[in-house]
Amino acid sequence: MHMKKTYLLLMAAFLLGTAQPTVAQDVQPQRAKTEKSSKKEKTAKKQALEELPPLVSENDAVDLGLSVRWAPFNVGATRLEEYGDYFAWGETQTKTLYRPDTYRYYSKSSGMMDIGKVISGKRYDAASVLWRGTWRIPTKEECRELIDRCKWTHTKQNGVVGMLVTGPNGNSIFLPSGGYRQENVKSAEQVRGHYWTGNLVQYDSGNFNKENALQMDFVDGKGGLHESYRFRGNMVRAVTDAPVATASATPTPTPTPTPVPTSKPASGSTSASAAQTAVRGELGIFELRGPVKSCTWVNEWGNTIRTFDAQGFWKTIDGKSLSTIYPSGIRRDAKGRIVKGLVDSDGNGEDYTYDALGRVVKSFGHIYDDINTETTRYGADGYVLQRHFEPGGMDAGEPYTETYKNTAVDQHGNWTERKVYSTDGSITVQKRKITYY
Repeated sequence: MHMKKTYLLLMAAFLLGTAQPTVAQDVQPQRAKTEKSSKKEKTAKKQALEELPPLVSENDAVDLGLSVRWAPFNVGATRLEEYGDYFAWGETQTKTLYRPDTYRYYSKSSGMMDIGKVISGKRYDAASVLWRGTWRIPTKEECRELIDRCKWTHTKQNGVVGMLVTGPNGNSIFLPSGGYRQENVKSAEQVRGHYWTGNLVQYDSGNFNKENALQMDFVDGKGGLHESYRFRGNMVRAVTDAPVATASATPTPTPTPTPVPTSKPASGSTSASAAQTAVRGELGIFELRGPVKSCTWVNEWGNTIRTFDAQGFWKTIDGKSLSTIYPSGIRRDAKGRIVKGLVDSDGNGEDYTYDALGRVVKSFGHIYDDINTETTRYGADGYVLQRHFEPGGMDAGEPYTETYKNTAVDQHGNWTERKVYSTDGSITVQKRKITYY
């Protein structure tokens, strides 16, 4: 953020100091050249994104004996009982506030904007944008088919309340009762399930209600289709009409979802058991495993070096001790890991939340005017699949999500190079050098 501001100020000063009336005739050709270059760049980025494999393989879709196959878990989840992310209708990023003035397709002057009667498979479809491939939000007809042709059973999965939906062929999916979000509140959790369809509300008269979209919802019985405010945050269960790769000889009543990683190691290998092994110390903050001694992030503006002790605990960053980085103290959990580092007595600092394997799944940074929340999702191989960034503060930008594709992995299973595909359209390469004890 600060680098961008500095760059803009320098450019403004340069242009003011050098612009001359005599070069006005060169502006138009230069502008045309720039626009042409920009179009080529956008096309290249779009093609690169399209070449990425689906975040979740269509082969994991569950065949219920219906017209489409259903995802085994929600968009934003990695297990069948997880709620996943909540989306306003037509938005492809999750957020913290769900109300009209934070809805991307609302304006005070004209109200709700027209983004189409059916958004399934289009650029407004969270499943299509985030999971790629042939995944999309189901239409009202596909949800009606799920309701009418399947058996719905109120049950629990790993302690989470929801509905077991069993198709005509005996296969099942589990829809957790994750409620919905409005304002900054999650409502009806463990009571109701609210899932978007791709359709605006259409009445028997044929007229559409541009204020509301159609959702599939349920309490403790068979689901139904009802209208809901577009700005509300609902869950998304994706569908695909891609052909089945291999036929299964026997039905699987409750499949265990296994997200396919976005990439395979270019060198070295890690077994499935290794991916489920808890990481040592605080290596999980930095996506590291094994006897790491140091990790250097190679950046175009200068390298960042972190060192660790033999137990995996963070020692220094660029030669500075943690007591220098967090002068107002460090709070640790029962395992000795940092859960909060304070930069001053006013509470500014960074928070870390770990999963059962010691990997950071959420971090929150509040350093004066800079606020950022990062939520991380991991694949079955232990590598990061996606990271969602929610900026805050006075100069906060738009939320965005990064998807990662490893292109080089060392003998300990740590990535050393990867491509980063951001929903803001940028594609970058990250590199790091790692030494071991």
